Amino acid sequence: MIYKYFQKNNYEDFSSGRFFYHKPKYPNYPVRLAGEIFCRCLEYIDKKNEIVIYDPCCGSGYMLTVLGYLFNEKIKTIYASDILNEAIELARKNLSLLSYAGIEERKNELLDLFGKFAKKSHKDALQSLNNLRKHLKHEIAVNCYTQDILSTNKSKNIKFTADIVMTDVPYGDLTAWSNYHDKQIDILLDVIKPLVTTRSIVSITRNKNQKYNNSSFQRMDSFKIGHRVVDLIKLKERVNDLAII
Repeated sequence: MIYKYFQKNNYEDFSSGRFFYHKPKYPNYPVRLAGEIFCRCLEYIDKKNEIVIYDPCCGSGYMLTVLGYLFNEKIKTIYASDILNEAIELARKNLSLLSYAGIEERKNELLDLFGKFAKKSHKDALQSLNNLRKHLKHEIAVNCYTQDILSTNKSKNIKFTADIVMTDVPYGDLTAWSNYHDKQIDILLDVIKPLVTTRSIVSITRNKNQKYNNSSFQRMDSFKIGHRVVDLIKLKERVNDLAII
């Protein structure tokens, strides 16, 4: 994969467990890759600002929080869902860092830790907080909720239209689907379909062994990086209720 938008850089301020919150068993997403995918998603939608973004498998909310800082002036609202209550609690804490009150609360936590233990890691975290706070030009609206994205019977009554759906589906040792299905990604796409339009773009990061074939969506782009495959797909245009193939 050749990066078109994000060059190599020092992203240590974004390290999970530094300024951002972290718990074991919650994997991180590469900062540079997240930024690259977001920029590529913008190529396929008309809107360039006031973006509504949704991650249906948000985990710790790390990727969304990173994007909230990298593209603060472009993102208006973030929606995040996960099947685990613990994950949503952690995601709320991370996404709270996109508010001034959340930053102040985190600052007080780190000052308290530094006062008790005087560790270099706490001092570094405070420096990262100051560095990242400069990126926060406005507060991003956030809505986190628990949902089994593989269950159409348990769909939350939360209505919105996402400009970008961007998710890293479970596929590794740290994360796995809580319920087994033969076609997890296909089911996920069916569930999120009411939340997107033909003007939206969906980014799916998956393992190369994970396959899907949802007839409602068409692939716009696909690229590999390491063991990951990233697909950019859009809802198909429909005429007289018949999908254009």
